[in-house]
Amino acid sequence: MHPDWIANLSRIVSPTISMRHSGAAFGIAAMKVFGLKVRNPRVPVPVPVTLYAILGILDFGLTLIAFQLGFKEGNPILDWYAQNNLFEVAKVGSTLAVVVIGFLLWEKKLVRYIFIGANVLMVGVVLFHIANLLTIIFS
Repeated sequence: MHPDWIANLSRIVSPTISMRHSGAAFGIAAMKVFGLKVRNPRVPVPVPVTLYAILGILDFGLTLIAFQLGFKEGNPILDWYAQNNLFEVAKVGSTLAVVVIGFLLWEKKLVRYIFIGANVLMVGVVLFHIANLLTIIFS
């Protein structure tokens, strides 16, 4: 069960949000409180957001393969997480957070431009992983 203040916030902010969906409904209600225009969760996920999620999964998997081959993380922030055995949590959590925020705020033009740029960068990262792995395989 949810505390009463969460149910009251839901009734005040948007009577259409059902608290049966717990965290997601509360997140949407909180975003509306701060004046952010939020997408309807029932509409399809935009292609650039989906592409970012796929590229994030590829990056994650290829990075784990590279770790097993003895490579070190190139991103200094994620390298700190890797040294402290938190890489998986940080990588999956950050990718998931970006995807959820991108989905909810897709209506904002700036968010669309950011996702286009992020996808270009992620394609580069994935191609870098693949090139390194192919170099190792064929050398």
